[in-house]
Amino acid sequence: MPALSERIRDALSSGAVVVTSSKRLSNEIRRNYASGQAEKGVQAWQRGRVLAWQQWLRTLGEQVLWSGYASPAGRRQLLTPLQERLLWERIVSQSDYVPLNIRATAQLARQAWGALQEWRMPDPGTVGFSSREENAFSAWMKAYHETCVARSWLDSARVIDSLVPAIGSGAVPVPGRVLLVGFSGFNPQQRALLRALTNMGTRLGMVRAEQGSSAASMLTLHDQHAELETAARWLRSRVVSNPDARLALVVPDLDETFQRVERVLDKAFLPGSFLPGAGEESERPYGIAAGRPLRKQPVVVAADHVLALSMGSVSMRVLSRIIRSPFIAGGISEAARRARFDAWMREKGSVDVDMRHVPGMLEAFRHHTGIATGSFRLETLFENLAQRDSKPAPQPPSNWARSFTELLETFGWPGEGQRDAVQRQAQRDFDSLLSEFASLDVVLGDIGAVEALRLLRHLLRERQFEYHARNVPIWVLNPEDAEWLSFDHLWICDATNQRWTGAFGEPNPFVPVEWQRNHKLPGSAPALRIGRAEKMVRQLIAAAPEVVVSRSSESDTGFQLAVFSALPSIAAQDLELADLTDYRPGLPGLDEIEQIDDGQGPRLDPVETIDLDQDVLALQSACPFRSFAVQRLGAQPLRALRPGVRPEARVVLVRMALEHMWHRIESSDVLQAALTGEHLEVQIWEVADTVLAVFERKLPVRLSKRYRALEHARLVRLLLHWLRIETDRAPFEVRQTNVQATVEMAGVSLRAHVDRVDHVDNRGLAIIDYDTTPFQAGRWLGERPDAPSLLLYALATEEEPVALLTGCVSAEQMNLAGVQHELVVSDMPVYEQSELAEKTGLDWDDLLDAWRSTLETLTAEFAGGIARVQPKYGPETCSDCHLGTLCRIADKRSGVK
Repeated sequence: MPALSERIRDALSSGAVVVTSSKRLSNEIRRNYASGQAEKGVQAWQRGRVLAWQQWLRTLGEQVLWSGYASPAGRRQLLTPLQERLLWERIVSQSDYVPLNIRATAQLARQAWGALQEWRMPDPGTVGFSSREENAFSAWMKAYHETCVARSWLDSARVIDSLVPAIGSGAVPVPGRVLLVGFSGFNPQQRALLRALTNMGTRLGMVRAEQGSSAASMLTLHDQHAELETAARWLRSRVVSNPDARLALVVPDLDETFQRVERVLDKAFLPGSFLPGAGEESERPYGIAAGRPLRKQPVVVAADHVLALSMGSVSMRVLSRIIRSPFIAGGISEAARRARFDAWMREKGSVDVDMRHVPGMLEAFRHHTGIATGSFRLETLFENLAQRDSKPAPQPPSNWARSFTELLETFGWPGEGQRDAVQRQAQRDFDSLLSEFASLDVVLGDIGAVEALRLLRHLLRERQFEYHARNVPIWVLNPEDAEWLSFDHLWICDATNQRWTGAFGEPNPFVPVEWQRNHKLPGSAPALRIGRAEKMVRQLIAAAPEVVVSRSSESDTGFQLAVFSALPSIAAQDLELADLTDYRPGLPGLDEIEQIDDGQGPRLDPVETIDLDQDVLALQSACPFRSFAVQRLGAQPLRALRPGVRPEARVVLVRMALEHMWHRIESSDVLQAALTGEHLEVQIWEVADTVLAVFERKLPVRLSKRYRALEHARLVRLLLHWLRIETDRAPFEVRQTNVQATVEMAGVSLRAHVDRVDHVDNRGLAIIDYDTTPFQAGRWLGERPDAPSLLLYALATEEEPVALLTGCVSAEQMNLAGVQHELVVSDMPVYEQSELAEKTGLDWDDLLDAWRSTLETLTAEFAGGIARVQPKYGPETCSDCHLGTLCRIADKRSGVK
């Protein structure tokens, strides 16, 4: 609304009450009135009384209650919309007819109750041929009305019915003049109020939309992205030519598509917004009248996570976010140490964490890292949390609101840093919602901790957050929000979207459809919805001197309002469009970017002590850069949070269980006797139980009984199956389990480890390592062999082995395979008769020498600092690597320099 009409300006100057059809319209009038006064040079003026209809009714309703007219005998209270809604939900949930979705049904029932009052319709349950839904609603309505009367509550649907007699009796003072702005009509309840005011001397006036001259045209584009991008270019050209102009972009379904709209507008107006520190929302030249749930705002997310601590146990995911959040005390100054603690916690493998254990974990971490006592503020925060009552009794919402506030203060929310304007507003909105939550005592009474937190979270999820940008030239609006406003330039998107009529709802199932149609409720019939939409669109088209309406041929559903169809067509080249600055696509092709092929790191100092195990060879073989980054730079990923036991931990469990079994079963003879006996399963059961107990002591929390039983059953099943596989071998004796040896190669000392060493009868040593993937002999060939731990240990033994075997132990597959010089496994050929011998052309001794040479070369490369980005199997090797942001191989493959 670039300029106010003289009637509105005179009304505000004379002290009249200006009542608008929407809150956005009242804000716009108030802003324009202030701007007009400032342009006149007025330095101080009385603020105009501009109220939206519902705000005005609430003000009058409070006057009724204070006057004593509504209920002279008892307490009187005007319910808030939130209190009304929760009261409806409680009544619906406690009735005989309980629907599947209580909240949605209660909302429909509340709307039906309001419609009955507004349009003077009777109780649907008192007329014949009522449906089951209408009868259920009738019972809910009576319970709701009786509760309100018994407790002297007044709700928004009955405010006018209380106002009319109170005004007529003189109990409520009436304004001398009321100007109604933006109304297309009134229901019977509203008309009764206006008559009562007129009878008491109020002068009523009405301002309808000003039908100015408008040049509107229709533009057809290929798809919705092109439509939004063209609209953004048009808006930018208009802002550049006239910075003081008021512009608007009207988008149906804005609540669902606002993120896409935001991206397109950022590209047009803030092309560098993707860079760190750029494109803050407060700097945007536009405001979007839609938003995401309040709970999604970062400062509110932090508050929600802190409140979750009151439950006594939280997931590691939530605890991790609290630890790393900048919105709690010390979150910025201690960021590095807290990140280390988070990584340390993840190494423990816990998914759910008991809050009572956290102080002990923090103390252990402090000793582990050497942080001085008292210098780690995070420890103090959780010590203060431990002193709180862990099991508070049920109490009213106001007490819970106070408790939640104290818990947030304990953690120093919202932090020590400087927050931007968006997060400051989100914090204010959260505080306001918490105040609303505290007002629910009268409706809910005492509730438990779980119910209180669940209700608060639901309110946060339901409450939409919209950043209130000030003095921006461009507004992005839903059609309903743009109605009755006026602009200098207007673009209307998606003319073929059926949302134009869907905005007015559907018939309410709790009120007979015939009644709704007879009273011409907007959503009661397709013709009424289309008529209301046509009226709204005509108002929008007349809202600016220049209007462009667009549609996309790709999403054309065949639906289009008649008012849109009558518009003349226009081509994109006929519009004045600004060029967009987008330098991102040009970055990869810049010749000025210097490329350096640097695959050489510093050599390993001979006196430098690095604890190296066999993994260094596996990593060097897979990718030299990966080995260098992990072993020399210490680049380790954060542990992924998984419920239960991690996959790699399951491998450890199986290895531990097999080690315990071979301590009991020391040879193939004992194994054969055990398999034919009666006590093997008992022994396996005991081993699985012992291993799980040892493993569980390393976790910060205990596994649930059900989960532990599943892991126990899995171990028993795997062990029993594997022991039967071991019978298909030459007679053997288990010499050692969990064996380690040291190998000197290329001046580097390496630790080799295997799971088991057997002595095979009259043959020699068989070296066995367990794995979860099947053995492939071909992967031991070439200059970069896979998983060379067996090869390394074979070179470390004084006695030359006769077999190198990999035991695949998994639920999907179980077998014993590898390379054997003597017949150790009956269903596997000896080396000299295998395909591996054909490929290498080497005898057994030469094969061992070739492996030694290969491993020495890999070790020398690592010691020499070779760090080329060279994955052995390309993307397959990179699929489980966490170093992509360091080596940037994905950019190389895509051609980005």
